Formats: sequence, C-alpha cells, structure tokens
Amino acid sequence: MDRSSPEPSVKEETPETPQIKEEPEEQSAKNKAPNIISDLQRGGGGEKKHECAVCKKRLSTKRQLKRHIRVHTGEKPYSCSVCKKAFSLKGNLNVHMRTHSGERPYSCSYCEKIFIDNSTLKRHIRTHTGEKPYSCSVCQKMFKEKSALRKHKITHTGEKPYSCSTCEKAFRSSSGLNKHMMVHTGEKPYSCTVCHKAFAERSKLNGHMLTHTRERPYGCSVCKKTFARRDYLNVHVKAHTGLSCLICERNFMKKCDLKRHMKTGKPFSCSVCEKTFTQKATLRIHMSTHFDSQKHVPFHCGLCGKTFKHLDRYKSHRAHRHTGVKPFSCSECGARFCQRGLGICPHIGFEKFPQNI
Repeated sequence: MDRSSPEPSVKEETPETPQIKEEPEEQSAKNKAPNIISDLQRGGGGEKKHECAVCKKRLSTKRQLKRHIRVHTGEKPYSCSVCKKAFSLKGNLNVHMRTHSGERPYSCSYCEKIFIDNSTLKRHIRTHTGEKPYSCSVCQKMFKEKSALRKHKITHTGEKPYSCSTCEKAFRSSSGLNKHMMVHTGEKPYSCTVCHKAFAERSKLNGHMLTHTRERPYGCSVCKKTFARRDYLNVHVKAHTGLSCLICERNFMKKCDLKRHMKTGKPFSCSVCEKTFTQKATLRIHMSTHFDSQKHVPFHCGLCGKTFKHLDRYKSHRAHRHTGVKPFSCSECGARFCQRGLGICPHIGFEKFPQNI
C-alpha cells in the first residue's frame, strides 16, 4: 500500500539501510501478469479508467494498476537484504527496513509515542480523538481503520477468501493468513531489544515490551484495575459481564470455570442453616429436616402412627417393620436387621454395612 507523506512538522531522516534488491517494475509486471490488465481507455482527466480484470477495482494510472495486480499474483520483487523478507511495493520495504535500523521518525503530538511510518501514526492518533471514519453499509457499525471495516464486512458474507496452501485452512484476511503461515515456517521476525526474545506478531512483541517497562496502560472501566496487555484486560472484563453463579453469585472470568463450579461446587444452600449441596434435589430432602411439627411431615404410617420426612424411609418402614422381614444381615455375626445403617450392630463400622440377603 502507498505510504502517506509526513506532516510538515515531522522531520523524517532516511537512514542508511542495506541495499534493496528489486526487479524492474515494468518488466516484472509484464512477466507475471500479461493478461490480467483491462484498460477501459475512457479518457478524462483524473478518471479511474484502468480496471483490474480479477476484482474489478479501478485505478487512475496504469502504473497503479500494475502494482495492484501483485495482490493477485503474489509477486514480491523487493526483498530485504537483512532478513530476506519480500514485499510487493518498494515503499513497504523502506518502512520494513526501519525495523532493523530502529528509526521511528513519526511522533504523536498527544503522547509523544513514536512510529516507523505515517499511516501507523494516523491510526494511533484516533485512539486519542476517538475518530471512526469508516462505517459498514450493512449495519452502520463504525471503525477507526479501513482494514477493520473490510474484515467486518466479511462477517456479513461469511467469506474466507484466503486459504493456506499447506493445510488448506481458510481466513477472512490476508493478514490472518500471513500470521497463520508462521505456524508452518516457524518465522518470528519481531525480537525484543532488551532480552532478544522473538515473536511471530508485532502486537505480541509490543505486549512483551511492557514487562520490561512495567507499564500497565489497559485499565478496567468498572473496577479500575490495570493490566500490561489488552488480552489480559479482555479476560478480566468477563468477570463483570454476567459470568456469575446464579445461586451463590460468585464471578468467573471463563465460562468453563463457571460450568465446573456448577458441577463440582455446592451452589445450592439451605436458607435455614446455610448448609450447601451439589444438587437441588438433595437440598429439598435436607429442607424437610427443618419441619417443626407433625402437620408438616408428609409421610404417616397408618399402622403405628409413626411419621417420616423421607419417602424412602417410609417405604422401608412399611415393607419391613410390620411384616417382620429383615433383609439385611451383619457379615460378622449374622444378625439380621430391617434397615441398612450405622450403629445398629457393634460390628458395623463406617466401611461395613449390613448385607442384603
């Protein structure tokens, strides 16, 4: 892409950079894409009369069209003599060379942060002004960058036009594909000037640099907690966005942690004694132990008048107490019992229950 010229107030010095290898632009375009240009030749000053036969984009000059065609052919005639990375435009190579020289000639008038090119500076300034000049024609959502708008538009179509030639995984943007390709190549072109740790993405390097400066520029708008990286903040914000247990109101940052809590925790608590349980059904059974009068006891034996709070106890009583049947026996002494439980035989401990016979 073409790089905007710097503002008059910004002083730009061209550093001595390693030699740039390039092919003649005229010859390169002819060799790579002889049949892809469709010149409409409509005439008229300033009219975009040159059309790309692939994407129908129109450009003002044939030179611009030839440069644009490299998007489709993948031609990158300009290569860096330091790291061998190749570029389709000479201007992009010039900007890239600053990553080796360390030159950052463009500074922000708001915070004095410096950048390697003017377009990056302009995008940064929008973080101060809040300007969002690009809007989606479908949903009217606003964006600070044209590239973000292009990516967003694909969410309406579901299109993923960029595919990996190695694993055939598809992506919505060329930048997404380029980042993915580093998984296969192992390339990590961005390195820390302090500890020399290398990264595949510039954003990861920028986040890493904050570990040396101890700067925490990302603050939570709810609780004012600050973080060194935006992704750390994004994870934290989820604690304020409804990921909480409906029973105990505990907050969670991840949905998987909330699900685990609901399964292994005890989210159901008794309103009388505050005892907690893993299941609501267990809580209901427990609540019956707080019934304070016989009229609240739901199960009543018509033979002996005994009352029960639990259905299983009532059924066991009806089946064995009045029939004389004793289905449980102690494995130590052979004594028989109407019910299974602790304390009904001196041989029965916590690990020895009566056996059903």
